[in-house]
Amino acid sequence: MFITLWVIFTLPSYAFTTVPIEVLDDGKVEQTGIATLVANETIIINQKLLAQGNQYVVTDPTSKAKLIADLSAKDESLDLAILHVNGLSGTPVVVAKENTAIGSKIYLVKLNGLSTAGTLHSILPVNKSHPEQRWQHTALLTEGEFGAPLVNNCQELLGVSVSDTKGVFDKRLKLSSSFSAATNLRTLTAFLTKHNIDFTESENSCLSEADQLAALEEEKKKQQATLEKQEAERKAVEEELEKLKKEAEAKKKALEEAKADTTRQDAERQKAEEALEEARQQTIEQQKKLEDAEKAIKEQEEKVKETEAKSKQKEQEFEEEKKSEQQKLIYYAIPIILVLIVVLIVLSRRRKKLLEVEQEASENKQQLSAEKAKVASAQEALSMASATFDDIILDGKDEAGGEHRIKVIGSTLARTEGGILIGRSAQKANYVINVPGVSREHLNVILIDNKVMIEDLSSVNGTAINDKDLAPNTKAELKNGDTLRIGTVTFSVHFLPS
Repeated sequence: MFITLWVIFTLPSYAFTTVPIEVLDDGKVEQTGIATLVANETIIINQKLLAQGNQYVVTDPTSKAKLIADLSAKDESLDLAILHVNGLSGTPVVVAKENTAIGSKIYLVKLNGLSTAGTLHSILPVNKSHPEQRWQHTALLTEGEFGAPLVNNCQELLGVSVSDTKGVFDKRLKLSSSFSAATNLRTLTAFLTKHNIDFTESENSCLSEADQLAALEEEKKKQQATLEKQEAERKAVEEELEKLKKEAEAKKKALEEAKADTTRQDAERQKAEEALEEARQQTIEQQKKLEDAEKAIKEQEEKVKETEAKSKQKEQEFEEEKKSEQQKLIYYAIPIILVLIVVLIVLSRRRKKLLEVEQEASENKQQLSAEKAKVASAQEALSMASATFDDIILDGKDEAGGEHRIKVIGSTLARTEGGILIGRSAQKANYVINVPGVSREHLNVILIDNKVMIEDLSSVNGTAINDKDLAPNTKAELKNGDTLRIGTVTFSVHFLPS
């Protein structure tokens, strides 16, 4: 708040609108001044400036357009006039609630937020030429600034600059080298009220700079006290937080140590129980193994005796069978060998014949595949030659309003494998759109499974179907009645039945 108040009090930034005004007499500029926006499309200026001509032109601060101002009211004795400017933009000034004391600092507001500072010197007395009191101040006017507004240090309007003419035969206003004059606040508000001008009056009295500085200093002290109190409270809170943090850490550490002791004790107890159980199981297993071993020894002894008896019997039987088999082998071996030789000869001849048959079958299979390929190629060529499809009409306009029409022949589209190219290149495109917003090779039109597909070829300005942009090098179906945008040209799509 301290920084904001300081900027407002020391560096005025005028929020209301002032506009340059030219006074023309039969088209010739006689003199210029500065008018003040006091209400919507309503400006105030001194009457003697307007009396030099019959036409008034102001410059709009936003659009910089030249606007004609119409005279709404004037008072020659007060040297004030009100003009209405149709279409004028800006922010009206706020009129001061009460007069400013003699010796106070005032500002003469110019154009573009500039101003000249001065001091309110005195009140000029009433005379024959001036029936109302006027302000006299030290902020001097320069050429082109006649009628400029006089404001207090709160940027509120106190009066309008007034000037005398140079002479009886010269109606142009003259400049002063010592003091400037302006209508007083009472005269200004009475004139605006009389002519039903819906002006805004300040709700508060404007403090002098000394009072403002005193208020600022008081506010600064209050803020400093508040900051010091907040700082003390912050430190107390931080100390309390630190204390609570240390207590929490101590409790956490004690809890962790207790948990660690409990965990360690549980682990030791578990290990002892496991070791005891393991020892018990080992004892049981050893006892069982011992019993099994004794039983196995007895069984083995019985088996050994039984095996020895059987072995002797087998040896006798084997000797007898051996003698008998040797005699049989002599009688049967020779005929079997002769039969095996004959079988080998027959199998060799059959194998050779089988190889010859397999080779012949392979050759016949290759020849049949070649014949099938020729038939398929012929059928495909016949199908392509007889293929048809609806003609496609594209009617469109580019951004400049130029009309474009493309007729895609359906039979040509059906017989073209790689599709039909549309673009700006006359050398490469099948259909040319000579518009800068269309790429040289913009898109392909392809017939796939009796569907018209559009493929954008990475064009600069892209392709869209029904306002949906196509990703580059991807295909999308185009239907009758769709809207197709090719770069900066938009077409309506019509399929003509073949």
